[in-house]
Amino acid sequence: MMPSREPGRPQVRTRRRPMDGIRWRTRRAVPWRDVPERYGPRDRGDDLFRRWQRDGICSRILSRLQAEARAPPAVESYVRPALHTDRMASSGG
Repeated sequence: MMPSREPGRPQVRTRRRPMDGIRWRTRRAVPWRDVPERYGPRDRGDDLFRRWQRDGICSRILSRLQAEARAPPAVESYVRPALHTDRMASSGG
C-alpha cells in the first residue's frame, strides 16, 4: 500500500536559494564548503552550477550580460530629447 499524502499543496522546489548560493560563491571566489547554509544544501548548488557549465548556460548568461553592458541604455534616448526641449523653451530658443 502506498503511503498517504499529506494534505495541502505539494512542496515546490525552487532554484532561487541555490542560484543565490552560486552568485554568492562566484562573487567571493570561495570553495563550496564556505557557502552559508541559508542557500540550501551545498551539493544542490554545486550540481546546478556544474549542469549549467556543462550545458553552456553559464556562457550564454555571460554573453548576454556582456551584450547588455555594451548596449546603450534604452531610457536615455527618450530622456535626453525631453531635457533638451525643456532647456530651449526656458531660454527662449
